[in-house]
Amino acid sequence: MQKEVSRRFVFILIILFLAFLVFKTIYQGPIGAKVIDNTPPTVTVTHNPPSPNSTQRVTFTATAKDESGISQINIFVDKGIARTCTSSPCTFTGGPYSAGSTHTYYATARDASPNQNLGTSSKQSFTVATPIRPLWVTAYYATWGVCELTPQLMDYSAVTHIIHHSIEPTTMPPNYWEFPDPDGGGPITGQQYFERGIGDGCDQPIQADLINLAHQNGVKVIL
Repeated sequence: MQKEVSRRFVFILIILFLAFLVFKTIYQGPIGAKVIDNTPPTVTVTHNPPSPNSTQRVTFTATAKDESGISQINIFVDKGIARTCTSSPCTFTGGPYSAGSTHTYYATARDASPNQNLGTSSKQSFTVATPIRPLWVTAYYATWGVCELTPQLMDYSAVTHIIHHSIEPTTMPPNYWEFPDPDGGGPITGQQYFERGIGDGCDQPIQADLINLAHQNGVKVIL
């Protein structure tokens, strides 16, 4: 009886071992054999900025993934190889491109397996826009009333340009400006022009402060 049980137990072990070998062969290849990688890399590629204009450069970024690793990435722009890398990610910066032109790009990648499987991204394209000219927001700033609104009190973030008469430098008195006389009788001196009420303490030149503060805030002054 014991011998019969032992034989059955051994038989079951043999069946289980053979089943294991079959499973190993089907799903992982023959025992001792190397698994062959036949799967190509997954490749994606993008560009930035998404909607470039004719003053901007464009950066292309290719990313590749594979279990065997990546050995090479090529970025193609307008049918030619723009950049070759040996690792992921791979980047290339081109342009600026002409306004209205359309550009197509894609990327390829090879894995590091013995087969060097080749993967290719989908093709992408973009059309270059014409840059939009910035709008002008102007303010007229006269010399009268500057005691109430000095250059230091102005909100420069609200404008792009300040119009401030037509004035020119003068040396009398120092750091003042002249206002050309439209009647041809000679320029009015800076001191006469900038007196804003005798005795009110508000008769100092403002042009230097106005120009300096405006330029510090990225605002242009039209004189």
